[in-house]
Amino acid sequence: MLFWNKIRKHSKHSIDADNNNAADEIATPVSALTPSSKALIYASELDYIAKCIQDYPNIETGGQLYGAWTASGAPRVIYAIGPGPRANHQTTFFNQDVEYLETVGVKLKEYGLQHIGEWHSHHHLGLPHPSGHDVQTMQNSIVLLNLNRLLLCIGSFNDSGIIINPFNFALNARFVPAQWEIINTENRLREVIDNELAGILRNPSSSNYSFAEEYIVPQRQPVSNQSGWFSNIENRQAFKQIIDTLKTQPWINETTPQISTDGIVNLKIVTRAFAEIITFPVDFPNAPFEIERMGLIEGTCHHYSFEEDWILAPTLEQTFMHNYNQHLRNHR
Repeated sequence: MLFWNKIRKHSKHSIDADNNNAADEIATPVSALTPSSKALIYASELDYIAKCIQDYPNIETGGQLYGAWTASGAPRVIYAIGPGPRANHQTTFFNQDVEYLETVGVKLKEYGLQHIGEWHSHHHLGLPHPSGHDVQTMQNSIVLLNLNRLLLCIGSFNDSGIIINPFNFALNARFVPAQWEIINTENRLREVIDNELAGILRNPSSSNYSFAEEYIVPQRQPVSNQSGWFSNIENRQAFKQIIDTLKTQPWINETTPQISTDGIVNLKIVTRAFAEIITFPVDFPNAPFEIERMGLIEGTCHHYSFEEDWILAPTLEQTFMHNYNQHLRNHR
């Protein structure tokens, strides 16, 4: 698998299975309430998750993570599963097929594997870190399931490919962005379990996908709902409604949302006459977006800012549509 050579090259901690075992045996135990700053995973499981994400590039998908905890409190991911046949995939959330999860989970326990975490994607509209809703869900799950720790992996896209980031949660503690330690030796247990569960497992269909060159992006704490409008799930749903509305307009040829690794949201709109990039500030809609327009016929480029002309409407969708329509009227 040649692309794993690239992953090993860019991973700060690429290790083999024997080194993992030795390190775990001498690890100093720490409080169960202290999230670890690292997460171990077989390369095969990153491969599997990436294929699942590629199957659903425009809506969320997800699955569960099985393995064990090291003596130092770090998760070791040995086996990952994806969505079941009745999973609920939406633009801003994902719900697993419960019957599928229970069926597979019972089998995996026979191999001594624990349910140690979850993973889901934020696709092209998402963030490379947990949303406020994700954080609350994980904290609630730890309490409801009577656990000490859980691992959450967030998958997303940038211009180069797929990013998969780990975050460790612990009871009564703030979560910690973790650093991957990739186990590059063969995951023999994966092959054994795959063969036994061949009639049960629902595996991804994608084979053509790529990891981002620096697929573990610099970790950042999520922006609070007060300062980062896109970290709020209701705002993300409203943003999706805006995109759907724009796509119904016959004069618009393309509507493409984009998000940078530092959380800045842009919207690209292309017509027969011009292409525009709308950049949203972190405190939108209280602060105005800015627009860069390139004339496709005359080849000109203009920057538009609203300054004193910004109108704040009752809802996020109304605020966007009112101000964008005013911009179109002013700059036909």
